[in-house]
Amino acid sequence: MSIIVRIVKNRFALLLLSTGHGSVDFYLSLLQGLAPMMALHLDAPLGRMVALVGIGQFVTNLVQPLAGLAMGKRNLSWIVWSAAALAVLPAFMGWAPGFRSLAAVYLLGAVGTGLFHPEGLLAAGDAAGEHAHIGVPLFMAGGFFASAVAAPVGIQWVRHFGFKSMALFAVPGLAVACSLLWIHRKRKREHPSVVIRPRSRRVTKFEPGRLSFWPIFAMSACFNVATGLFFAILASHYELKFGPGARAWAGWVILAMGGVASLASFFWGHVCRRQGYFVAVFFAMLVAAPLFYLLADASSPQAGFVIAVFLSLIAPGALYPTAVSLSRDSAGLTQSLRAGLMVGGTWGVAAIVTVVAGVQLDRGADSANLVAVSAVVCLLAGLIAGGTALALRRNG
Repeated sequence: MSIIVRIVKNRFALLLLSTGHGSVDFYLSLLQGLAPMMALHLDAPLGRMVALVGIGQFVTNLVQPLAGLAMGKRNLSWIVWSAAALAVLPAFMGWAPGFRSLAAVYLLGAVGTGLFHPEGLLAAGDAAGEHAHIGVPLFMAGGFFASAVAAPVGIQWVRHFGFKSMALFAVPGLAVACSLLWIHRKRKREHPSVVIRPRSRRVTKFEPGRLSFWPIFAMSACFNVATGLFFAILASHYELKFGPGARAWAGWVILAMGGVASLASFFWGHVCRRQGYFVAVFFAMLVAAPLFYLLADASSPQAGFVIAVFLSLIAPGALYPTAVSLSRDSAGLTQSLRAGLMVGGTWGVAAIVTVVAGVQLDRGADSANLVAVSAVVCLLAGLIAGGTALALRRNG
């Protein structure tokens, strides 16, 4: 009976952590879809607004490895609920009278989002136990899906109710933060602060824990550059290419990419566990790259939506959660620092690319070319995966 109770509690903890992940990522992602409307609202350059999205992502992802490093020395489980509460702040950005105050509110919320991720990821892995290949993707899917939902929800809400009414979005986020107190009270584990295991020369797809952390990190950084740049620039690209009437379609494209990819991540977790992760990534990215380019050069918003549905099945976002699962037991660094780097470091690289894209947009760059960079990065991810697969085969 006690075993049954423990399983139920663990599943509830996973669901709660996944909801918390969705909550913090939802608020951080609001500005992605609203960038063109917010630029018009505050009479600010569109490129500067896109750059702010990238800076917010960079701040979030700078905080994450630092938090992971701190967690390697002491138990900071209280961060789970307090960071979720701080992350709610972007809901109030509609009250900002100017760009600077908007940036302050948005970046403070970004700090909360960054603090949440490493502890939340480790807590999800602990709750899942031997089923981490399911539990970690579930945690990651919560954030990815909410990031995609934020675009259409934010656009439609502001169109009907205005920017200031977005403050109502804070209510569910604060409720989630309060519920995460349960995780804080139940979680007693001290984070390990030693290297988990040395690297071995003998590596097979059945023993991912012996693989070095860094190839997984490099490939995941490519995943997140492709996904993050696309999400950050798409609404602005549609605005420039098709006019204000395409705003809603940009939100639906992002929702299709995030929603379907979140579900597809469970399929990929199962396939990669049986067939070998890096071979699957290699072929998936070869197919994803031209689809990203077609999506950037779509003839209409409706055509872009159709392409996005197909792309989402093999999008980098669908393969990223399994990479996080692999990194959990990889060789090198501490477990908490690896968690911070996989979520914060990889998305931090994506944030830098997004900031550069915003600056280039201000200088008159073609938005379609900026979106198409995602296709090039997919090919790079495929090359890294293919090289890793060859190395594993030789060493195996």
